[in-house]
Amino acid sequence: MTQYTWDCDALGNPQGPPVLTDTDEGDGTVANPGHNNTLYNGPGGQAGSNLDYSNKTFQAFTNVYLWTGALFKSSYHISYNPVTKEQITFGNDWTMSFLAIKLTEILAKIPVPMFATILEVSSGTVVATSSDAKIISDDKKRVFSLFEIRDPFMQDFAGYINSMYPPLNNPPLQLGQIASRLAQMPKKSMDLHPRIYVDRVLNGTNWKIEMNTVRFGGGDYLFVTYLNVDAVEADVIQMSLQTGYMMLGIIIAFLMLGTLFATIVSRQLNLVARQIDLLKQLKFGEVLDKDSGIKGRSFVYELAALQESFHEMVTVFAQTIKKSSGLRTGQSSFGLNNGGGNSIESVKLRKRISTRNES
Repeated sequence: MTQYTWDCDALGNPQGPPVLTDTDEGDGTVANPGHNNTLYNGPGGQAGSNLDYSNKTFQAFTNVYLWTGALFKSSYHISYNPVTKEQITFGNDWTMSFLAIKLTEILAKIPVPMFATILEVSSGTVVATSSDAKIISDDKKRVFSLFEIRDPFMQDFAGYINSMYPPLNNPPLQLGQIASRLAQMPKKSMDLHPRIYVDRVLNGTNWKIEMNTVRFGGGDYLFVTYLNVDAVEADVIQMSLQTGYMMLGIIIAFLMLGTLFATIVSRQLNLVARQIDLLKQLKFGEVLDKDSGIKGRSFVYELAALQESFHEMVTVFAQTIKKSSGLRTGQSSFGLNNGGGNSIESVKLRKRISTRNES
């Protein structure tokens, strides 16, 4: 069977000759279907979709596969026309390259060293990594096994699953055990995806692995991340020191402001106390001013109000004293003019009386 690939316009019409012609006859078996899509996608086929052509509403997804040098995943849906008795299979292909791009973009925004990879559980295929490691052969015809990828993190993860999950070097079965373990773990109320954490040492540096599964396109995918614990601890220590210095600076600033405020308030209180003492000694001229009313008015609102109240009280007291003094002066003048024996009129009167008596 031969596959032809054309460039098409917006309406789906082929433009020019085929850009790709690929012939693979196979041997007519499920193990070697060639380009026979019926065998490739059928029960037990290499696609993993296991299409049941006798089920007129069957739909399924394939495993991740390599085509034209890129990784794809396809969905298939069987449709049957009861009028014409025709049955067709619709297919939709998705490229998986966007996953690697998104991983790289996300990890680039995280300030600590991290590594991430996504693996298809059913096939053991490495779908995407955040590193530049090659996962496809140079001839674009084969996807590397997990154990073939030349990346320190992938090699460490391969060593981890070989040490924990038998049989050796069998990614589909080993990843399947991890997925089963995750599925059996209790789910937390705030976390729909249970996680497995493992401590690892890589090139003398402490790392923590996090594993969890994600359901996508009818299959399970294992999401694996490596986090540099030493870098996180260093950042935490640095942040703690910075926070401590900031808190110390804030405390010192508040102490200085408190001391300054206490000094200012105490001086203002002392000013008010001195003015009150002068007013108690009736030294109004040293405190009161004809224009402003009070000399050295405090800028503290409460103390200024106290000064004003005391000033009004002393002013009333001073006016009372003035009126009382005026009343006493008036009474003394009245006594001299009307009842006293020492006035000029009294002297003259006594002299006239004395002259008459002598005559």
